[in-house]
Amino acid sequence: MRSSFVALAVLVAGGLVGAAACSSDPVATNPDASTTTQEAGSDETITIGVNLALTGSLAAFGQGEQQATRVAQQQINALGGVLGKKVVFEIVDDRTDTSVSKPNFEGFFGRKLPVVLGPTGSGQAPDGQLIAKAAGFPLISPSASTPVTTNAEPALNRFFFRTAPSHALQAKAIAIRLFKGFGPAPAPTDAGAADGGAPASGSCRKVAIVNQDDAYGNPIAAGIKETMTALGGDAPVVIKVPITASANYDAEAAQVVAAKADCQVIVAFPAVGAVYMRSFKKAIATDTSRDWSTFVSMGSNGLKSEDTLVKGRDNPADPASPTSTEGMYVMNFDLSPKTPQANEFKNVFDVTTGADPKADLPGYAANHFDAAILAVLAIQRAGTVTDGTKIRDALFEVSRPPGTAFSPAKLADALVALRAGQDIDYDGASGPVNFDDFGEVLANFVVFKVETGKFAEVKAAGLTPDDLK
Repeated sequence: MRSSFVALAVLVAGGLVGAAACSSDPVATNPDASTTTQEAGSDETITIGVNLALTGSLAAFGQGEQQATRVAQQQINALGGVLGKKVVFEIVDDRTDTSVSKPNFEGFFGRKLPVVLGPTGSGQAPDGQLIAKAAGFPLISPSASTPVTTNAEPALNRFFFRTAPSHALQAKAIAIRLFKGFGPAPAPTDAGAADGGAPASGSCRKVAIVNQDDAYGNPIAAGIKETMTALGGDAPVVIKVPITASANYDAEAAQVVAAKADCQVIVAFPAVGAVYMRSFKKAIATDTSRDWSTFVSMGSNGLKSEDTLVKGRDNPADPASPTSTEGMYVMNFDLSPKTPQANEFKNVFDVTTGADPKADLPGYAANHFDAAILAVLAIQRAGTVTDGTKIRDALFEVSRPPGTAFSPAKLADALVALRAGQDIDYDGASGPVNFDDFGEVLANFVVFKVETGKFAEVKAAGLTPDDLK
């Protein structure tokens, strides 16, 4: 018997679900949530608010998350909805701007919507968390990973959740990978012993950090320095730069050269990171104080974007043009885990959105799909759209053991089990998404290297949650 997820993909391919979604089941997009008067829903629908960065610096991520909203809504409503009602996801754009996201959240929570999804960016998360806490309804972000939110509310008695891991975990992963290196350990001597315990090739003991001076860059930079120091290394220089890109970073690159570090980490988004790397490459081209061929540059997850490659090119319009990011490593959460659950979601995502089956999923699309599914499962578990605390508690219950495990392909069975009062454990498209007491999840990390102007995965450099203990 075919799963409900695969069956839905067949319906979408035949145009049945797509037609229904366009005519009577739209993914609503409202540019100004504060002007909407609809409450949590109507006699026929349940409304869930969605605040994403559809424009601005994180638009590439927010637009992928918007597509995942469409997939989730069609999946849920094709199975009869939740609590006997269809679900409408009302999407607004925060333009990657806190001055816009704050009134968006105030509008959603002021209407007492049962769950709100978002934001895309870390900078918009702290305000959203405060507003959610005051309203007493949960907020689930698919990608805002700032560690600032972790301790802003107590364990269990909190309303901010996320389906992507915290940047505190990313910072730890970056430091561990740099410290351990990218190549094999030195060969044993003739006596059979390693040469004094020398580090592996490409390893780093002194790291220079260049980071955006914001809620994204500062916590990651601090975490890298803390972990590197704990491992026995050092971060002799930490350079903060504005989030708005400068024409060049010649002064900052000169500081890194002078620091005599073994490696550097750039914690930034494409507009800043690509321009900085251009200045750095220019600086080392004329410096003869050392062999720069062994120097390692690593970017944070914000640089794992085609935009980084484009902005780094001498001629942005020419894919064959040399790029300033050539040779740079980038670490990212594993946004496309090779699991049956991920493959199931990829298939239905491609059919629903018309995406190229050979292309990777948009960044955080799977995380956003999981956030949407967990929201509706929690509403079903709580049996209410008006009691935010019960919905919050249900989010913990449906996301983690004990309970019968259900993948995205078994959503119909999960809803049946919940209606029968059974305990479930949703295993998502992005991973297990087991919320801990702080609403956090774990993930694998993957490493890429820019080679001939493209990202190539360095499979041996990846890290699992066990590697981070």
